[in-house]
Amino acid sequence: MNGPCNIAARLPELARERPDQIAIRCPGRRGAGNGMAAYDVTLDYRQLDARSDAMATGLAGYGIGRGVRTVVMVRPSPEFFLLMFALFKLGAVPVLVDPGIDKRALKQCLDEAQPEAFIGIPLAHVARLALRWAPSATRLVTVGRRLGWGGTTL
Repeated sequence: MNGPCNIAARLPELARERPDQIAIRCPGRRGAGNGMAAYDVTLDYRQLDARSDAMATGLAGYGIGRGVRTVVMVRPSPEFFLLMFALFKLGAVPVLVDPGIDKRALKQCLDEAQPEAFIGIPLAHVARLALRWAPSATRLVTVGRRLGWGGTTL
């Protein structure tokens, strides 16, 4: 096999074989009072492949590519799944963080990983700055509204 060999390698095949089949379903916000999801976000295989390709292209243009250690601090969401497929397609090395980990242990893990990129929600970037996480990360991507920390948005 000459191409990439990871979870994203099969996605283009699935997009061709079953383009309209739902690949991802994320529950939406809870409805008022009834506990039911007000809406779900679904992506079929065609959408998942195309949107993760587009995201991969943008990340590559920003300098995130093969072998780039990339911290991912994004809540489970459609963006998270698209982002993970994009990173795998690029051959980047995701550094996933358990949100329940102690802040000191998290800092130590990030110091040891020496990430070159940091992709996170605004709260993660605020914590990164306040707690001096991942000073080695020079490529900053915000999933959501970017405030004054530079970088780009997803």
